[in-house]
Amino acid sequence: MPGPLAPFTAQSLITAAMVRNNSCGWGRTPAPEQLAAALPTLCRMTDLWSIDSINIYQERIDLYTLTNQQQKYTIGIDPAGVLVPNLAGPRPIRIVRANVLFPGSPSVRRGINLLSDRDWAAKSLQLVYSIPFELFNDAAWPLSNLYFYPAPDAAYQIELFTWQQLTNFSALTDVVSFPPGYEEAIICNLAVRLALDFGRKVNPELLVLASQSKASIQSLNSPKLRLRTDPALRPHGGGYYNYRTGLVE
Repeated sequence: MPGPLAPFTAQSLITAAMVRNNSCGWGRTPAPEQLAAALPTLCRMTDLWSIDSINIYQERIDLYTLTNQQQKYTIGIDPAGVLVPNLAGPRPIRIVRANVLFPGSPSVRRGINLLSDRDWAAKSLQLVYSIPFELFNDAAWPLSNLYFYPAPDAAYQIELFTWQQLTNFSALTDVVSFPPGYEEAIICNLAVRLALDFGRKVNPELLVLASQSKASIQSLNSPKLRLRTDPALRPHGGGYYNYRTGLVE
């Protein structure tokens, strides 16, 4: 069986993409000015993919410790290096789940309900102190503000499940790796974008490959839906309908 794909660089991805769209011949290296012009396009593409969950292959699980009687926390990384967050971690693109861990029993956790801005605005009495069971993320930039309700009455630990941002590139020599399938999807879709940037005609076959390769990783990353049964139809307390057996389980 073939071994895992070797890590690659921004330059190798750009070169492969330019070969695909006939901007560069096989075995040749694009001109330095072409590589420099293509790097921002690659970064914009992976940055855009990072805000769509079906392009993301992993959800991060990060553990943070809250401060007694502190309700608001900043989280993220300031590009200017001026702002210091309360929680040292990447800014969540989206928080999909959260748990609070009970002191002295880290294996015991309780889910935290995620609030919308309307839900948070509807809290008439916000400074209540207890075990947090609700969380509002205002998605500010560069640091997000997280508001816990009730405000913690102890130094609880919390788990945040967040979308994992796709690795971005700051230089042509940056070395990265992705799971199987991503290299082809990135190269084909980057080839389409660079063809447009460089004023070249996009080959119809390349458009098909770009669409199919991206659809393959999206199919793998799409959430698996479970068919739920109406409670009125659950005479024995079952919760899910198994279409393979025709039974409510």
